[in-house]
Amino acid sequence: MAKMDGGKFFGAFRACSGIKDAVVLTHVPVGCNWGAAMFKTTSNQSDIRQACTVMHEREIVFGGEEALREALVRADKLYNTPLLAVVAGDAPAIIGDDIEAVIDSVVLNKEVVWMDAAGFKGTMREGYEEALVHLARLMEERNVIKNSLNLIGFCPDDFKVDADIKEIKRLLNSAGIQVNCVISNCSFDEFVNAPAAELNVVMGQ
Repeated sequence: MAKMDGGKFFGAFRACSGIKDAVVLTHVPVGCNWGAAMFKTTSNQSDIRQACTVMHEREIVFGGEEALREALVRADKLYNTPLLAVVAGDAPAIIGDDIEAVIDSVVLNKEVVWMDAAGFKGTMREGYEEALVHLARLMEERNVIKNSLNLIGFCPDDFKVDADIKEIKRLLNSAGIQVNCVISNCSFDEFVNAPAAELNVVMGQ
């Protein structure tokens, strides 16, 4: 992991939390969960859609799969959202929790996407990009909207992100260009409909 880099876990968390009507379930010890929650300090404090398995010593020794199963069921009941994104950090990667098997063992009322985002496996940028690749599997083919584009690379915790997006949209609209989706600072429906854009413009991350 490079100096001053939060690692793959935080990058994946930032990508997933940018879908405004999704809930992010982190499968990590409580410290990692609070580290991820710190990204919300620069954004809307009234909109924290985050849950955690809160792995302790018992889960580290005997495995965290049961804690994950319980957290999945609780998050599904607690949050009325179309998407549940499971971001697994360092501890479950080290002890070998079978995340996919646990997800397959429960019946949920949401789309579920999960990713192995152990911080030691890559940089924050790599985590962000890989999370978007996982999420992109939810996209659906659409008829292309002429003179439209997607903006890629925004996060909800970016400094003054809402003001930046508003101004960029204003400038593009004045030129007759429609912003179809801002990734990842969008709704689930907007994300799923992203293929309708005529062009993708990468802004950062």
